[in-house]
Amino acid sequence: MKNENIIKQFEKVLKSRLSSNITKGLYDYLHIRFGCIAHYDRNGFMAHYEDLRDLVNQILRYEKDFNLEDIEKKIVNLARQYKNEIDKEFERKEKEEDLNTIRILISKWNLPVNFNL
Repeated sequence: MKNENIIKQFEKVLKSRLSSNITKGLYDYLHIRFGCIAHYDRNGFMAHYEDLRDLVNQILRYEKDFNLEDIEKKIVNLARQYKNEIDKEFERKEKEEDLNTIRILISKWNLPVNFNL
């Protein structure tokens, strides 16, 4: 796969916030070059990195590696560029999911809103 395609595909994943946009070529590249857990296959990889914060942080571990090739530097730069937005968005989603779980449990157990643990 050509380097520019890898960079475009990686940016597409970051922009869309969807690990399901990880192509076979991008998967092959990331798990070899950035020490990402390969899992059994691409589907396992996408499931593991569904929370893109984990993938971005994995890539940024290589930020200070002076032996990075140009393509790897571009991928690290993209990860750094999108990190704050991805962190905020996934934190917001995580909070919404947690609050929804709390609402469900309050309703299930008929708890008062100001209950004590």
